[in-house]
Amino acid sequence: MLSSEELKEFQKLWKVSFNEEISREFALEQASSLLVLVRNIYKPITKENYEKFRKKI
Repeated sequence: MLSSEELKEFQKLWKVSFNEEISREFALEQASSLLVLVRNIYKPITKENYEKFRKKI
């Protein structure tokens, strides 16, 4: 769950990015969706994979 402060920050970022004011409810929906997306696609690189990558450069 996002804190009130985090939601306010998300609303500020939305305003800067899209020049649009959004409600707290909409901000909560969008921020939650973004967090779910990031959690599903983000995978930290292992040391082994990092070493393989470094050798290719």
